[in-house]
Amino acid sequence: MKSSTSFWNSSQFVSSSPYTQKQTARTPQWKNILSRLVQSLVPNDEPRISQVTRNGKLIWKVYNPQTQQRLSFTSEAEVRSWLETRYYEN
Repeated sequence: MKSSTSFWNSSQFVSSSPYTQKQTARTPQWKNILSRLVQSLVPNDEPRISQVTRNGKLIWKVYNPQTQQRLSFTSEAEVRSWLETRYYEN
């Protein structure tokens, strides 16, 4: 006896419609917008550290939102030392 084929095969469940594809493409955009909104509403006291090159030398710039101080360091070790001092003073 031959077995009958089911009306729904697994590929029909897996395939996605163009609507679903558009939704998934937009998801990162909405997550980014939501993330920015949350960041703007929640105060962030964490220091911001960036690296820049000046006259061929690497400089670490630090912004401390708690004190609104802007600092520059010439080595990563100096930045780490400053971070540790900041952490233990609070």
